[in-house]
Amino acid sequence: LVFTVEENPVLAGVDLQGVTVFPESEVLETFKGLEGKTLNFKEVQDRVHGLEERYQKAGYVLARVANLEVKDSGRLLLTFAEGILDEVKLSGNLETQEYVIGREFTVKPGEVFNANRFQDDLRRIYNLNFFEEVVPRYDPVPDRPGHFVVGLALKEKQTGAINASAGWSTRDGIIGIASVRKDNLFGRAQSVSADLNISRNPSAEFSYFNPWIDEAHSSFGTGLYWRRFYNYFASFLEERRGFSLNYGRPLFGGDPITAQWR
Repeated sequence: LVFTVEENPVLAGVDLQGVTVFPESEVLETFKGLEGKTLNFKEVQDRVHGLEERYQKAGYVLARVANLEVKDSGRLLLTFAEGILDEVKLSGNLETQEYVIGREFTVKPGEVFNANRFQDDLRRIYNLNFFEEVVPRYDPVPDRPGHFVVGLALKEKQTGAINASAGWSTRDGIIGIASVRKDNLFGRAQSVSADLNISRNPSAEFSYFNPWIDEAHSSFGTGLYWRRFYNYFASFLEERRGFSLNYGRPLFGGDPITAQWR
């Protein structure tokens, strides 16, 4: 009985395809020490798993080695599917405009998907305070290996309020208070409010705020007020009218979306 043994080829080198996240020189360091030796697939797989774990820790959770092939020349070809984001699909935003949600994303279509950045994006969307739920879903793109579509299921909350109250006192007589507030005006993330106080010391106030007026993430707000106050002890009437303007911008350069200081 004769057994003919054909050993694996001696590894002549490693070639990479589809690597964009890390420098190729760093990826090749993973396979250092294997060249010039008989190819051991178990050792190669162990190092491939270590490389995929490195992607995972860096936030590239959809990345993987899609194919491993040994050429006749003895060179090992590794084909990477790093997980390209094709599109973000929104559902459930019945009032909120899509651009209001989309401008909070730092992960853009065509880029390698990074879960760490995406979690920060979801946190900013949730902090808009327009949604009760923000639930992501990841779907592979048919016929496009390594490409994914992220679905975002949203559940909107109530963003408007109307309050009214009435009373009477021997000092002020009839008292009436009314207020109206809307935090997601026309689904554009702008807020507007109006307050009215009817009494012997009446007042009225109106305010408007837009958190994002340009590509630099600048904000603008304004307010108008009128107040009248009767001083019972000094017997005089004080009346004030005024307005306020405010303008904000991100500080210290960098990405205006993720800036922590304004």
